[in-house]
Amino acid sequence: MNILETDFAELESCYTEQLKDMILPFWQKNSYDSQYGGFFTCFSNDGTRLLNTDKYIWSQGRMIWVLSKLSKMDIFTDREKETFLYQARRTLDFIIDHCFLGEEMTCAFLVSREGKPIEQEKGIGLAPSTFADCFIALALIAFMDASEDYFGMDILERLFASIIRRYEEGRFRTSPFYIPPGTKYHAIPMMLLNVCNEYGEFLTLSGKQQRGKEIFKMAGDYCRTILDTFVSDANVLVEMVDSSQKVENRCLFSYVNPGHSMEDCWFMLTCVCRENDPDTVKRIFSVIDSSFHLGWDNQYGGILYYVHRDGGIPRGECKNQEEEIAANQIRTDWDNKLWWPNTEAMYTTLLAYYLSHDKKYFDMFMQLHQYTLRTFPNPDREVGEWIQLRDRQGNPFGHQVGGRLPVKDPYHISRNLILLIQLTRKLQAENL
Repeated sequence: MNILETDFAELESCYTEQLKDMILPFWQKNSYDSQYGGFFTCFSNDGTRLLNTDKYIWSQGRMIWVLSKLSKMDIFTDREKETFLYQARRTLDFIIDHCFLGEEMTCAFLVSREGKPIEQEKGIGLAPSTFADCFIALALIAFMDASEDYFGMDILERLFASIIRRYEEGRFRTSPFYIPPGTKYHAIPMMLLNVCNEYGEFLTLSGKQQRGKEIFKMAGDYCRTILDTFVSDANVLVEMVDSSQKVENRCLFSYVNPGHSMEDCWFMLTCVCRENDPDTVKRIFSVIDSSFHLGWDNQYGGILYYVHRDGGIPRGECKNQEEEIAANQIRTDWDNKLWWPNTEAMYTTLLAYYLSHDKKYFDMFMQLHQYTLRTFPNPDREVGEWIQLRDRQGNPFGHQVGGRLPVKDPYHISRNLILLIQLTRKLQAENL
């Protein structure tokens, strides 16, 4: 399908159907804990079995974000929107009642169904992930924006200040991801960029323009950190660099997560388009180009999970056993096909087309759209949802999703379907 043959209204309808008829019914039926609040997210890959009722706070925040955004969409009835906000508020109350630990506002990473904080692994503590705190911040932002109930402003400001303080003091914890000592990790400034983009917009829209400008400035700083630290002269974005930022022949310092890179590209585009910085926009487009071409599987289609910065299976030496364990997982999972890298790449490439009018991004988008929609939606519509993990050939794994966090939540898919619905509407309105 070329651009002239594209019916963006048809694409909008496709994404609306997936969101309303496939994704949401599964989560409304199977996930919400009406007794204690919060959501169950430890499901099998195909969605047929709930494996555990413990609650990862990472996913609780993401569920609140999704529900809050859904409550603002005109494709839902008023009653549906009220349900979304009710469930989001109850989950926020669950988090506020059970998950904040001490005066520094760190969040428990994992709690029991009833809300008792527990260690995911012995010895790592109750709050091993600052990423979880970031998702709670995003949840508060999204809920207060959607509900216009600003009850959590003080909590949000204290939590945000705590996150930034820990980052600046080198205490940003990264569970479930292993980061070698002395390593800079792309996901940290990427997450902070995302939080600042959303926090700055929320503050601006709620009448706090000066504070919004301060947060937007922070977003710009994180964007520049990413481009200056993790993007090579060949415009390849690697996940980790050592403290000297030298090119290393070590596996952990030479691998790329193409879908993650493209996700960050739309975060960065959101920032630099707001700053009206066309030169940086062009550089980000080059990162999209390299990420797509490194990640796209020419044999079977879809975005590979991990690749070496020069393409192919991640490779390179390891200096110790901990590095070897982390690198072995990367090498083992490298050719898996996951739902979220492909949906993130879909939105990023369509956004790049919208901003540039360059046909090559539309072509990338259509490759991703066709692959993703034939690969991940569950063939059993009675179950619904999407199968989150497939092998390189597109066959579903029978086990829970691979990786370091044993959860299945609809955050990436729902967020990208929401964004794609909004963007296809813009494309229709502007007749692109």
